[in-house]
Amino acid sequence: MLDVICSCLSCLSLYMDFTTNMWYTANMNNRKEGAKMVEEKNIQFLNVRQIAKILQVNPSTVTKWLRDGTMRGYKSGKQWRILEQDFYEWLENNVNQKED
Repeated sequence: MLDVICSCLSCLSLYMDFTTNMWYTANMNNRKEGAKMVEEKNIQFLNVRQIAKILQVNPSTVTKWLRDGTMRGYKSGKQWRILEQDFYEWLENNVNQKED
């Protein structure tokens, strides 16, 4: 961190520009690293409509499953996102099996 020696407005302005630029660069690097991680792991998300279409159910049914925890998902604002892998695991775990 830089120490501000001069308190004139032009020096303070330069200092503020410098620290803002450092913050912006750090945030952009974090975003790029996050995007790389998603690309490397080949992470795919599904939304409520996609799952409803696959299962041939009403989207409100899928939303209910997400709200009550029957299906695992992530809420971003008002939208639900479900990892494709989580969806297929949920599907496998909910297969109707004949009891012996």
